[in-house]
Amino acid sequence: KGILIQPLYVAVWKECKDIDPEGMMELLTHFRLAAKIQAEEYYDLDAPQYFVPAVLPLFYGDVSTPTTPGRLRATPLHITFSTKFVTPGYFTRLVTTIASFEVCKLYFEEGIYRNRVVFEFTPDDKQYNFVTLTELSYAIQVDK
Repeated sequence: KGILIQPLYVAVWKECKDIDPEGMMELLTHFRLAAKIQAEEYYDLDAPQYFVPAVLPLFYGDVSTPTTPGRLRATPLHITFSTKFVTPGYFTRLVTTIASFEVCKLYFEEGIYRNRVVFEFTPDDKQYNFVTLTELSYAIQVDK
């Protein structure tokens, strides 16, 4: 699911005496390669949890298919770059930044991929909104 929890990363870096596991997670978070989140559906709430999109598989499906069947769909927005391609790592940093906001949750029911993430936003009016970000080779597609 792309969620790294404290018992796992402590066990992985246990063999490396020179690496402080908490310091490593702070470094990954600082460079927006990971985001500290709460995914209560899957893991212990007492242990720190991090969303790490780089460990996820790629999405190879049809990006024109609505993420939630039966939902009305607006024309997608495309964020394009003058270079005609998405800079490597930009999408990862974008989705980890969004995932770190408290009003935003990862929407696991739609599947979370390295290049496609669905977020569930809960604004003050308590109306749920879903936004899908998909990295295409030439742009980032935003669907609501």
